[in-house]
Amino acid sequence: MSLQRSFVSEISLDDVKEIYDIRKLLEPFAALSAVNRVPDEEIAIIENGWIEIQKMVEKNIPVEWTKISEMDHRLHFTIIRFSTNRRVGDILSSYHAQIERFQLLSAQSLADVKNSIKQHVDLLECLKERNVKKFSEQLYEHIVKSEEYILRDYFLK
Repeated sequence: MSLQRSFVSEISLDDVKEIYDIRKLLEPFAALSAVNRVPDEEIAIIENGWIEIQKMVEKNIPVEWTKISEMDHRLHFTIIRFSTNRRVGDILSSYHAQIERFQLLSAQSLADVKNSIKQHVDLLECLKERNVKKFSEQLYEHIVKSEEYILRDYFLK
C-alpha cells in the first residue's frame, strides 16, 4: 500500500501578480470571440446560479465560499471554453489549479458579497446582450477587483 501525500504550497505576492497579469491580458481577449459563441442555455445556467446566491444573501442565508468560487470559476472557464483561440484557452487552463485557488481566496476575501454578485450579474447581462466591447471591458475590471481583494486581504495588511 502506498501513501499519497499532497502538499499545499504557499502563495507568494509574485505568484498572485503574475497569474493576474496573465488573466487580465488573456481573459478579456478570449471574451472577444466567446461572447457570440456561448449558448444561451449555458448563460441561463450560470445566471440562475448567481441569482440563487443573490436570493440567499438577500434572505441572510449563509452562502458557502466554495459555491461562490464555483460559480465564478464556471463563468470564467465558459469564456475560455468558447473562445476561438485554442492556445489562449490552453495557457489559461494550464494555470487552472492556481486560478481556482485564487478565485476561492478572492471569494473569501470579499468585503461585500453583494458587490461580487452584482459584478457577475452585470457580466452575464453583457453576455446575454452579446455586447462584445462592454463584456470584455467589464471582465477586465472584474479581474482587477478580484486581484485587489486578494492583495488587500492577504498581502497588504
